[in-house]
Amino acid sequence: MPVNLNELKSRGIYVERPASDIEISSLDGKNVFESLSPKLREMLSNSGGSSHGGDMSRQDSAVITGILSAGFSPGDAFVTFSKSARGKHALERKNGHGVDYIERTIKKAASFLEDGRAKEDSSHVVADFGKKRKLPQGEGDRILVHMAHEIEVERPHWIWPDYIPAGKITVLAGDPGMGKSTIALDIVSRISQGTSMPTGGRSVSGTCLIASAEDAPEDTITPRLIAADANLKRVGIMREVMIDDEVKFLTFPRDLERMRSVIIKMGVRLVVIDPLNAFLERGTDSYKDQDIRSVLAPFEAIAQETMCAILIVAHLNKKEESSVLYRVGGSVGFTGAARSVLSVSKTQKDGIRVLYSVKTNLGKIPKALSYETRQARRERKEDSSAWAGESRIESSYVRWRGEVDFDPTKGPSVGDQKKAEIDAEDFLRQMLTDGELCTDVLYHEAKGAGVRRAQLNQVKTQLGIHSRRRNGKWYWKLPE
Repeated sequence: MPVNLNELKSRGIYVERPASDIEISSLDGKNVFESLSPKLREMLSNSGGSSHGGDMSRQDSAVITGILSAGFSPGDAFVTFSKSARGKHALERKNGHGVDYIERTIKKAASFLEDGRAKEDSSHVVADFGKKRKLPQGEGDRILVHMAHEIEVERPHWIWPDYIPAGKITVLAGDPGMGKSTIALDIVSRISQGTSMPTGGRSVSGTCLIASAEDAPEDTITPRLIAADANLKRVGIMREVMIDDEVKFLTFPRDLERMRSVIIKMGVRLVVIDPLNAFLERGTDSYKDQDIRSVLAPFEAIAQETMCAILIVAHLNKKEESSVLYRVGGSVGFTGAARSVLSVSKTQKDGIRVLYSVKTNLGKIPKALSYETRQARRERKEDSSAWAGESRIESSYVRWRGEVDFDPTKGPSVGDQKKAEIDAEDFLRQMLTDGELCTDVLYHEAKGAGVRRAQLNQVKTQLGIHSRRRNGKWYWKLPE
């Protein structure tokens, strides 16, 4: 549909100058399109690279953000985008709502950039769905209430459909030796190339970041990326930060804002943290639910703001009788904050390795996938500077074998009654770590976690939990 500049002016979108007589808008006599980077010009010239509307919308947003970042006005961005092949495709795709769509995208991009650059008075900044925005002077701090009818409903966006959501936290948990890190690097490789995911369908394409405390970049991470045919120019590895001219180890929550800045600057699509426990700041107790949630809540806000997926690789504790949800790390805070929890295990019959979903809040439970790790040998390419003096590299990679039927609830040696007892014991230990709690709170949280009240009362005695009555209510506390 044609662009009506008068309508844009009335909406406050185009305010720079009349541009009805030019093909592509200009600023200070410069052609906007020709002034953009080759990558942005390439993206503007393509109508879109995905069959998923959500993916194309994020690409449109990235292009418009890039135009604004180059110093051009919202009006220049609107006309330049709408006149391009990508913009015309967006106008057709939205079928009569294209102008509104581009307008909203520009406003969000401009607000996003302003939030990242402005130095705001902290007394006038409040939380707003993980982002920051400035309140008018004089209103002061207050709780923001968003009426449900005012909220624009969005469908979930995915890095890997049904397995890894965009803008959310995903946990990949499993016992040592099951190939968790190799699986994570396989996903990184696919995103860096823009190739299909293990279940088919084209993946998103973009830059990924890896924070690994257990594997060295030189002899493990980079060789595995090469074995998986990753685009090494689109994969960053982070482990250290520079603070006051001093190199320090990356830790959270201290470096959360620094990581946010890197994600925004590089346009990162996926961050892998392997494992999170190794990057926790001294004094953060991974066995305390409150400590873990104080770290993961800002992580979730960063993911939602940037639409970057955060994949946390986690080890399982040794209580094999418990369900995976109670074995991740040391606290239920890990699985509570994640919108998707994946795990790796072996089938009971033939010992085939499987990746399966333990929890998802955004859709149906996907099918379990069988996989195996193999060794790959790669010969040095002439243009590869990452190989140093090596002419041949051997490392492990993942080979996916397809969907399988797998029931993780059928443990090999633990009966249902024993498993319920262990789950109740783990629940009480984690809930009471920080001190005594009212039984009303315990029973309410237990119901949400699938632990029966009768089971709690049964294991209370076994754990030696102290109980006392105060103000008409009972309180439980773990023994010293």
